Amino acid sequence: MPRTIQDGDTTTQDANEVLVYSFDYDDNLNAGVVLEDEGIITITPTGGLGTDNVALEAGSRSVRVRVYGGRKGAIYEVRHTVSTTESPQPTKSKWFMLRIT
Repeated sequence: MPRTIQDGDTTTQDANEVLVYSFDYDDNLNAGVVLEDEGIITITPTGGLGTDNVALEAGSRSVRVRVYGGRKGAIYEVRHTVSTTESPQPTKSKWFMLRIT
């Protein structure tokens, strides 16, 4: 089951773990609006931390991503950016800080 992360939160992950996180946009989308696709994940700083399996979750109002690796002691910003089905089409973004232990 994915961990739902609140925008701007900080969490920890062991360098040997592979965990799934969920970016939930339900709280800032109008009724009937959904995410257009799975969007993109950006990691800052680059290198060391990996992501894959980015996918829309049921209802198309949240996205999950699998996160692995990273350098012990490093802190990464994991950011998700996506477009919605509203018109004009806005871009939404959520992020969290991930400390590798």
